Amino acid sequence: MSNRIEPKKAHAPTRCTPLFTVLALLLITGCASTDTTHEPTSPTSAVPVTEAAGISADEARQIAPLAPVSLTAVATDGTVHLTWPATGEDLDHYQLLRRTTITRQWTPIGQEPPDHTTGLDHPGAGTYVYGVQAINLYDTASYTTESHSVNVI
Repeated sequence: MSNRIEPKKAHAPTRCTPLFTVLALLLITGCASTDTTHEPTSPTSAVPVTEAAGISADEARQIAPLAPVSLTAVATDGTVHLTWPATGEDLDHYQLLRRTTITRQWTPIGQEPPDHTTGLDHPGAGTYVYGVQAINLYDTASYTTESHSVNVI
């Protein structure tokens, strides 16, 4: 009887995420081994040792950061207050976007440093939808996280 700890079986993701994309890329390109015959690196490790060398810097530049999971937009006296949770990744900045409810074209309205998770906008009267993207150090953008529409008086 072996004292080997078997890895837990993962559930299939419900949607494609950047991390899932990276893992799929590693498996497709042969950069990751699915061979589980190697012993874990420690008795508490559930991840088998692989022969993977990782990904190249060029491949890393193409991996988008995670998008913020939500964006809240609240209009008060002509000013829209934006808040979102940090992604927890190494970022260059967050890109703030705005569009009207009629158009699908985003207009960049500003940037916030990675340690800020709030922003302000003074758009004038109208109904708007806001977006936020996480931008990594390679200038690769995440998907856009949208707010609900907000009416500015």
